[in-house]
Amino acid sequence: LQTDADRMATLAMRDNLQSLYQLLWKLYKRNPAEWKKTGLPSQADAELAIRRAIEQNRELSDLGGRRDIAALSYSLDPAFRGDRVGAFIYSLASMLITAHGGRTEFYVYQGIDAQYVYNAARNVEVATWMLATRKDDKGAPLLLSNALTDDASNLSYAREFAK
Repeated sequence: LQTDADRMATLAMRDNLQSLYQLLWKLYKRNPAEWKKTGLPSQADAELAIRRAIEQNRELSDLGGRRDIAALSYSLDPAFRGDRVGAFIYSLASMLITAHGGRTEFYVYQGIDAQYVYNAARNVEVATWMLATRKDDKGAPLLLSNALTDDASNLSYAREFAK
């Protein structure tokens, strides 16, 4: 059984995950070397593998069992050598799902802890900052995302995170 609030929470979770999948696609487009680290034959296959890991609650081997905040921090550590894009999106999704009690669908007998959801929202803000500021040992961004130059600006990542 679902109340109206439960249906809205289920739809909101679905929309949040869809935004993360859109970010996954965009980040792989901008950082193609990352999906190639998976050993899969295409970007689409790499995206599907991440989606399945999220939706089937499976661990990512690159993260060594880490989830949530620990996975987020590790995915943007300059020492991390795995698929940084997949690990980053996976960690954000696992954080959101954990904040919602480990569920993506909600029913009348289940509640949502508002403090956990609030904390997750703040952590997404931190993740956007980390994405924009983390650099490798040569000073280059770990992942290319937003771009502000004299010639052009691309803030599509920030807009998707804001959703």
